Amino acid sequence: MNSVAFSPNGNYALTGSNDTTARLWNLQTLECKELIGHTSWVTSVAFSSDGSYALTGSDDYTIRLWNLKTLEYKELKGNCTLLIPVIFSSDGNYALVGLDDCTAHLWDLKTLKSKELKGHADAVRSLAFSPDGNYALTGSADCTARLWNLNTLESKELKGHTDAVRSLAFSFDGNYALTGSNDKTARLWDLNTLESTELKGHNNIIISVMFSPGGQYALTGSGDATARLWNLETLESKVLKGHKSCISSLAFSPEGNYALTGSWDNTARLWNLDTLGFQELKGHTDSIKSAAISPDGNYALTGSIDTNARLWHLPCLERLSLEQLLFVIRLNQSTFNLDGLEEQKLLESFEIVIGTLPKISNENYSTNLLVKAYIDMKRKQLLQAAAHDDVTTVAQLLKKGFCLNTCDKAGNTLWHYAFKGSKCKASEKVLELLVTLEGTVKGFNKVNKQGHTPYVQGLIYNKDFTQKFINDYCTC
Repeated sequence: MNSVAFSPNGNYALTGSNDTTARLWNLQTLECKELIGHTSWVTSVAFSSDGSYALTGSDDYTIRLWNLKTLEYKELKGNCTLLIPVIFSSDGNYALVGLDDCTAHLWDLKTLKSKELKGHADAVRSLAFSPDGNYALTGSADCTARLWNLNTLESKELKGHTDAVRSLAFSFDGNYALTGSNDKTARLWDLNTLESTELKGHNNIIISVMFSPGGQYALTGSGDATARLWNLETLESKVLKGHKSCISSLAFSPEGNYALTGSWDNTARLWNLDTLGFQELKGHTDSIKSAAISPDGNYALTGSIDTNARLWHLPCLERLSLEQLLFVIRLNQSTFNLDGLEEQKLLESFEIVIGTLPKISNENYSTNLLVKAYIDMKRKQLLQAAAHDDVTTVAQLLKKGFCLNTCDKAGNTLWHYAFKGSKCKASEKVLELLVTLEGTVKGFNKVNKQGHTPYVQGLIYNKDFTQKFINDYCTC
């Protein structure tokens, strides 16, 4: 999959593939319709602002404008190989295409006529429309970017990079631009003065750049396997570190508090930009080329060379794997001082016994219950609890903003619920869960009397069950 995109309402997705087709996916039913017509790889896809039309760009040197109701298309022919994505203007009336003959073409999608944007001395590799649609940016292998007035077709040169400009973006107010280059730097441009500020920190080419929705931050993804979050007032950056190969694509959540990175290491990562903690999205077997977040922020879409696209439900990513644990704690005290925990340190383990329930351990099961909790201090999450009756500890953890996951005997997460704040009395009840060998979750009150026994099958994330448990056992 070379390119993926969400529709503006988030109900559909587009994917473009090396099999010469694009596909329109209904994200409710996961049924798809093939967009057939290209004769070579489909390298880019885009939705119009109202979701009624799609653009596809291909190595067959053509662009196609698709009516997504009828699946009929109109062909926009070029003379050279397309190097970069085709993009819609904000009003959906124009398309912009970059070519390897040093030009870009502006297509009027009503008349199907194009105007040539000429001025670069090498192939055009990156494009962007201004939010109001009156201007465009083009980045080229000639080490420059150009700002085009689309009414007059006149351009101003943005000069400063020493190697190819391969990515660029407009700020949401249209007053600033970001450019990323093979010279390992990004630049922040004031489009009124054409002056630029260098953003330096990566040690390999910059592949992708983005402004945050609020415009106070920028995100850069690099061949050095890191992304950087830049404060555009102080020009200081924080490193998003964890990938093992170059970062090919970036996306911000609508609120700007999360970012998505896709990498050639076959994974994507969802980053909390406050804590710099992340969730790893594993499943692809080859490099990820494209990634996007839905308009409502609930889903991510990734496209990979493994010929698959994957749709990720982001709230469910709170179900973490044991690979991310920093602490393993077995508690036997009625009080426990969380402030005594230090990061990167494995704490001593303790055991406590509750009744005669089966013991949960890695090797054998005796007549006693092994109580254990896993805590990730970096992400501030209480990840798993096999059982617990220490109300004081629970309250301390949740007052500090921790989240809870319960697990079965194999350590698999059964369900997740985040408690925000200390006012909820559920804080005193949540860890009074006992997980039996059969994988059933049983609720116990403070004197260990058995309550209802709702059942959770295996690894299924059951939102209805979660809410039912909260309603049945937790009084907020």
